[in-house]
Amino acid sequence: MEWQGLNIDDCANRPCRNNGTCYDHIGGFKCACPKGFDGLQCEIVPKVEVVRSCDKLPVWQLHNGDVIIESNQTGTKYQNNLNCSWMVSSNTRIELVFMIFETEYVHDVVQCFDGESSSAPLIGGFNGSSLPSPVTSSSSKLFLRFTTDHSVTKSGFRARFRVAFSSGKQLYISDD
Repeated sequence: MEWQGLNIDDCANRPCRNNGTCYDHIGGFKCACPKGFDGLQCEIVPKVEVVRSCDKLPVWQLHNGDVIIESNQTGTKYQNNLNCSWMVSSNTRIELVFMIFETEYVHDVVQCFDGESSSAPLIGGFNGSSLPSPVTSSSSKLFLRFTTDHSVTKSGFRARFRVAFSSGKQLYISDD
């Protein structure tokens, strides 16, 4: 017996969100989601999450999923004898961009590790007044540590963590 019926274009109403690509097939569709997005219709938006060791330091979760951290309250200098860390995770690679940066040269250091702790490979150590270049993790975790000594303090840093997308559009099929 041959199939009889009407095959409609399930992609006609554009069910894939966030620039996902729809592939119609008999009885349904599949979405190819841009890297970092997930779900049957690419509806799960990438988000960065942060766990911090110093509760008094500012952390802002933005509506677009990015996170901004600061080494001190706005308008003040950071404290002496700090040993603060931020463990950042996402569902894809993470980009760290410093927006403001000024620490005591050599003695007050920001270290960035490519993983979930300070035992992960060190990406870089930053201090002084030069704005560090953006850093991108090789996985879905990034660990940042800020240590200060007992003397001089400066204005500190503000940094943004965001989902790192590839330059080309890489798609994958969601099987959910």
